[in-house]
Amino acid sequence: MVTTIPKQYWSYKPYKFMVKKVGSYYHVIDSLGKITLSTSYFSKAVNEAFAKLTTSRTYREKVLIQGNLSIDDILLIPDFTELELQGIASAMNSLNKTMLKTSSTHPKGIEVHGGVWFGNGANQSSNGLGFEFLGTEDAPNNDRCWIHNTNVMDTRDTAIYCANSNGCTMTINLSFLKSNCYGDVGRGLDLESVTDFIASGLDIGANNTEAIKLGGCGGGFFSGLRTDGSIYLQASSQIAFGNLFIDCFNRDLHGITIYDSSEISIDNGVIRADSNSGYNTKYGIYLIDDASSCKNNRFSNLYIGRPRPYNATQRWAYGIYEDSGWGQTPNYNQYININGVDCNTGALRVLGANSDFGHIIGEVVQE
Repeated sequence: MVTTIPKQYWSYKPYKFMVKKVGSYYHVIDSLGKITLSTSYFSKAVNEAFAKLTTSRTYREKVLIQGNLSIDDILLIPDFTELELQGIASAMNSLNKTMLKTSSTHPKGIEVHGGVWFGNGANQSSNGLGFEFLGTEDAPNNDRCWIHNTNVMDTRDTAIYCANSNGCTMTINLSFLKSNCYGDVGRGLDLESVTDFIASGLDIGANNTEAIKLGGCGGGFFSGLRTDGSIYLQASSQIAFGNLFIDCFNRDLHGITIYDSSEISIDNGVIRADSNSGYNTKYGIYLIDDASSCKNNRFSNLYIGRPRPYNATQRWAYGIYEDSGWGQTPNYNQYININGVDCNTGALRVLGANSDFGHIIGEVVQE
């Protein structure tokens, strides 16, 4: 006997308001089919639908957006709001603003899912964020902020940016996040000072900078991650990655950079160099320490190298490199069951004196 409704079916509950384009007008339609507003401006219609939701609510109410739409101003989503997009929402030329942003100081109870959010990055000159969540607070599960089953792509700057959160309780899953980095400033996912987050089933990309950046973060995990960029952690701790695939295809980037970060766990995955770019000076895993704080990190069950038959000219210089040139030497890190092949220098690793490299295989393999 079913006594609870699984989370994946929540999105089918009735909407409180729907925004739909009919001809040249955007209609705000209530759950009874009554048109409460008609306007030529999409963002005005959506923000008006948000404003019409029950005031001071402590439960989610839903706004549904349908169609292929043009974002002409920033959308400000309030607390306890579910927003579902059925279609494509594209930033207009020269919008130069975030597409969707939380409206309260400490947002909670927000859920965003569905559709494609297209940043139109080539036609923006600044401030081209996709989603911006600032100051999310510690909250029970019902009050978490969720982003799932959505595509946020072609943003000029970062696709999803979350910052200044204390006990973030942020969940991001089953989504495609891609910045095209116009001006080399954007990432797929950027979390700054965020704790207690969950990210799963993500496909994240960027062009000329890291796809994922975590700064001052802790207490979160990634499960099931694919990226055609790289991962960068700075001043972060106690973050776990599991089941990941990193391919810095045709990009002169390290696979994973650990900078002044500790107690990071990265397990089960592939860190691949695979293109004919000729890039061969970067590292699969790169550790930097200038504050005696890059230590006690753990890496296990990883393949680091080119795919067979090793025809690509892009190669890692070292599979693992603990850099002593930043004032301190990363140390006390652990590497278990690492298979590294075909490094450009002819050696797999450079480690601090007290890092444990037991069970590393494939010191260098030429096939």
